[in-house]
Amino acid sequence: MLNQLTSHRSLAHLLATIATTAGLATGVTAIAPTASAATPAALGIHGDMLLTGNFHSLRIDAVGVRTANGNTAGTYRAQVLNGSGPIGVEFLGPVTCIYVRGNVASLVYPIRAVAPLGEPGALTNAYAIKVTVRRGPNDRGSRVGLMGPQPTSSFRGCAPGATPFAFVGTIVTYGG
Repeated sequence: MLNQLTSHRSLAHLLATIATTAGLATGVTAIAPTASAATPAALGIHGDMLLTGNFHSLRIDAVGVRTANGNTAGTYRAQVLNGSGPIGVEFLGPVTCIYVRGNVASLVYPIRAVAPLGEPGALTNAYAIKVTVRRGPNDRGSRVGLMGPQPTSSFRGCAPGATPFAFVGTIVTYGG
């Protein structure tokens, strides 16, 4: 669904609508509620992480919503890139925690599947990754950082982390 949205305005409107409509949330409980857990929020990330210069290493497609009752739902998909295009490896999982404050946002997602390998059996959801983004003015100069994979139980909330890598794409936040 996020890939089909080409306009920043459409994505912002969609996230605002989802975040304010509690009936659309699937009821996935956040890993650990933060101080702002009762504040509705939404986060959309669509773009590429650059390791150096113009070397695209990871394509991130994520959307997450936190309702007024603290439930968080969403999806995460990351494609490993070879500098420009996908190499056929994807990490998939649900968004279980989001943090939004101004131009900084983060999410945590347990790894549910690794394509083309499928579900990792007993390790499904055992490890998670935290993604932090900092939106630059007009989506220029944006940054991204990853933490993990680490045992899912090691994440206590989803406060933002470091953002050492350039990010080219769209970051949309709502609420917080």
